[in-house]
Amino acid sequence: MKPSIGRIVYFFNGDDQDNLPAIITKVWSDTCVNLYVFGYKKGAEVFSSVNYNEGLKEARSWDWPEIIK
Repeated sequence: MKPSIGRIVYFFNGDDQDNLPAIITKVWSDTCVNLYVFGYKKGAEVFSSVNYNEGLKEARSWDWPEIIK
């Protein structure tokens, strides 16, 4: 899949145990985006140039949400 503005993804900052929902606000490449992250530090925050990392194993990365059928 290719990222596009408005898509919902998961964000992992490394500080939290949970993946946080985020909306893509700018696409730099197929693997690098800006995100508006919900629930970060009891609010929302913008993160720039966040890199894709499948499985969210690295801090400050994003991944596609799991599709449950």
